[in-house]
Amino acid sequence: GVKKGFVYGKSDKTASAPEENPVTPEDLTATIYQLLGIDPETMIHDLQDRPVPISSGRPVWDVIS
Repeated sequence: GVKKGFVYGKSDKTASAPEENPVTPEDLTATIYQLLGIDPETMIHDLQDRPVPISSGRPVWDVIS
């Protein structure tokens, strides 16, 4: 699961940009895959049988309980 009541990172004074520990959408998808028990480094094959990663991000381990 995800840690409850946990604040990850820090934003600037106007909350318009991260100051610490920025997370990308790709990191978010990798974290969700990890929580679902799916290896975020899994490769799938497209219609031309080329390998394509399911996520290019990395799980945010600090928010996983």
